[in-house]
Amino acid sequence: MWIVDDLGVVSPWGSPSLRNRVGASIDGEAFATYAVANLGYIEITALARTTRIRLRPKIVSDKTLTGLLYWLFDQDDHHCTIAWLANVWKYELVYGRVASMQLVEAIHEGSVVSDADALVRPKTRRLADKAAGFLVDWEEVRRLAIGAAHSSSARHGLSLRFGGRWTISEFDTGNGQATVKCMGEGYPLYDCAWMRQPFDRSFSEFPDAEYGRFVTQSHREAVRLGRPIHEAVDANINWPRFGLLRTRYTRVIAPFSSGTKTLMLSAARIDARVDV
Repeated sequence: MWIVDDLGVVSPWGSPSLRNRVGASIDGEAFATYAVANLGYIEITALARTTRIRLRPKIVSDKTLTGLLYWLFDQDDHHCTIAWLANVWKYELVYGRVASMQLVEAIHEGSVVSDADALVRPKTRRLADKAAGFLVDWEEVRRLAIGAAHSSSARHGLSLRFGGRWTISEFDTGNGQATVKCMGEGYPLYDCAWMRQPFDRSFSEFPDAEYGRFVTQSHREAVRLGRPIHEAVDANINWPRFGLLRTRYTRVIAPFSSGTKTLMLSAARIDARVDV
């Protein structure tokens, strides 16, 4: 068993120097549990063909996450159980180093919502008329968006520009719905939410119906204006098996014509400073 401390240093869970540094009088698993729940440390249990990671996302630091990242990428791919404390312990099983880190980062980015804020509706604030927050060549992005459904190089190009947090959907002007066609790998909670890949499903089918309507409405607005829109979003999202998380980000939604189709690019950047 290993412990990743607040400096990102990975130490054996029985390390006397680690306990002495925090002034702990307990050791073993009791110390590991205390460190995870109260100090923001991450516990790693590595077995022959599986790994367990325990953390309390609300108090984990970026340095601690970085230490976990480096440790994971020194390991072979295998199954990993992610356990996180959010009022109660929750668990998710994933496979591979990349999927493990993506899920940990997603859980860390969202913060647990208090009962008092549980009914707060998603909010947005328009930031710029031409999506100035995303400095990209929009003609090049249009070419990539049109080819993304059938071209791995186009999908890779979008991920390079938007950090994997992008979605291409097809907008139906008849019913006003946007149907997901492909997406980057920066949304690990989406597969878990829909219980399978969300391709060919509309945002209105999202398990959190209110958030699905909220996303759909923004897509309709971009189509109505006929240009990219850039927004700050502050939303409480109810993720199946993950619970209600406050998620804050900036996003761009851009419409592109492709023959008779209207394709939509939605890309996001997590920003905990957003407070709408």
